[in-house]
Amino acid sequence: MKKTCFITVLLLTVLLLAGCAGKPSDPAEEHTSQPEESTTLLYADMSGFAVSSPFAYTGSYVEDGSNDLLANVAAIRIENVSEEAIRSVQFTMNTGAGELRFTCTTLLPGRSALLLEQNRRPYTGAQVNGITVTDKIVFTEPLTLYPDTFRLNVSDQVMTLKNISSAPVAGDIFVYFKRCDAQGYIGGITYRVRFSDLPAGAEASMRTQNLYEKDCDILFIGCENPPEVQP
Repeated sequence: MKKTCFITVLLLTVLLLAGCAGKPSDPAEEHTSQPEESTTLLYADMSGFAVSSPFAYTGSYVEDGSNDLLANVAAIRIENVSEEAIRSVQFTMNTGAGELRFTCTTLLPGRSALLLEQNRRPYTGAQVNGITVTDKIVFTEPLTLYPDTFRLNVSDQVMTLKNISSAPVAGDIFVYFKRCDAQGYIGGITYRVRFSDLPAGAEASMRTQNLYEKDCDILFIGCENPPEVQP
């Protein structure tokens, strides 16, 4: 259920640490159950986040790329209510039953994500005593798909990247994406597909197990040797 009401009750503290993107994995049994989400987003951060109280999730555990089927995992939903694109952010939620930890990579302004507890800790219903941001890193450069250089197509589980420019693109080319549904991103994990050395006019295709045309949100392209961006 999409949440629309935020009650500001706590200022989140921010420490700057390094973050990383997630890795592909096997999605054979995903989306077996919908999470039983909390009814309100309880915590709002003056620096740009809204965070729900924890709730129970049953389904595929996406955060470590395993997609293991689990029941009653602690989960939260966060929303980026700032104008900054978040590269990585971590939350520590203190409860009467111990700490819950959550990580999200690549959260764009106005988007929300369902996060699963990074150590697979269960939801106990214990009272939340506080929440802290223990890592927050923002993108310092605009995210781009290089539309003057690449044409991207997703069909089933195959991603095809074509160099539509008149110049070769040497080195590694990474296409970053997240899984999503009508509520927002599924998990804090960000996936990427690697291509290399595309001559002018050439295309390449890669099959990726976590890629689904119906629920794939392409985020940005990162290049070892970035092409020039047209003004």
